[in-house]
Amino acid sequence: GDVNAQPLFWHPEESGPGMLIVATENDTVYALNAKTGATIWEKTLGTPVPHADLPCGIIRPTVGITGTPVIDPAKGAVYLDALMRGAGGAPEHAVFALSLKDGSTLPGWPVDVSTALKAQGMTFDTPVQGERGAIAILGGTVYVPYGGHDGDCGPYHGWVVGMNLDDPHRVTSWHSEGIGAAVWSPAGISN
Repeated sequence: GDVNAQPLFWHPEESGPGMLIVATENDTVYALNAKTGATIWEKTLGTPVPHADLPCGIIRPTVGITGTPVIDPAKGAVYLDALMRGAGGAPEHAVFALSLKDGSTLPGWPVDVSTALKAQGMTFDTPVQGERGAIAILGGTVYVPYGGHDGDCGPYHGWVVGMNLDDPHRVTSWHSEGIGAAVWSPAGISN
């Protein structure tokens, strides 16, 4: 699949050549040997959303992982947002934590952003929310920024959604009051 997220380099304290973490618009994450390019592990997270199922945007033919993931060395994990078909085929933003060792999903993850915010009485309109900015970790929380898709379609807001690394269903959030405000710079959130 196409790659819009910045690939990440990870070199654990053990020896070895390190690895490149590459996330694609096909909702697949690869860990590649940084020296040889050989696949260390590969993980498909779900079915990406066809461009035709979204109200606008320029990413084609599917939208999956667009924003740059973040690595947490302490937990040996990579965190990312994947736009995918959820239950019933509707688009869903799911935030994953994957083990750097083997790509397995860590316990308690993924978190469906819309469902987590709905439990707090908020509405996150997934089809109009794009996740392009890089993800950040600060103070034991992973922060994911959201804005709209290219074309500014639908009543999207700028969101920053945080999930506690130890209890991912403990979610915090902030969103812009105005429709069409965005938090989607590719550089992501400053910490």
